Amino acid sequence: MGSIYELNWISLFISVLTLSLSFVPDIVRRRYQIVLPRFLQVFVIIFIFSGLFLGEARNFYSKFWWWDSLLHLLSGIALGFAGFLIIYILYKTGKFTARPALLAGLAFCFRGLYRTVN
Repeated sequence: MGSIYELNWISLFISVLTLSLSFVPDIVRRRYQIVLPRFLQVFVIIFIFSGLFLGEARNFYSKFWWWDSLLHLLSGIALGFAGFLIIYILYKTGKFTARPALLAGLAFCFRGLYRTVN
């Protein structure tokens, strides 16, 4: 509400976007019937809050030189884990068959894809 009072539209937009994105894990769970671990859901919400609200609205990117590097490190770890979870869920449901070493390799490649894009 302070953003409306101060007419700070960018901060208001970032706050609304942060709130909206915090519902993504629940939407994924309901739409695709994938039960995400609770700690992954909490991590996604904290990461969105850290990047959008703290980073942009509270200007952490300028205040702390290491903020961007920290978020990139955490996102790489999270995407590697997400890649592993996707492959693991497909494996457990019988939609994908592979040895455990291949599953770990695919998760590692998923992390490598993130590094190429970013």
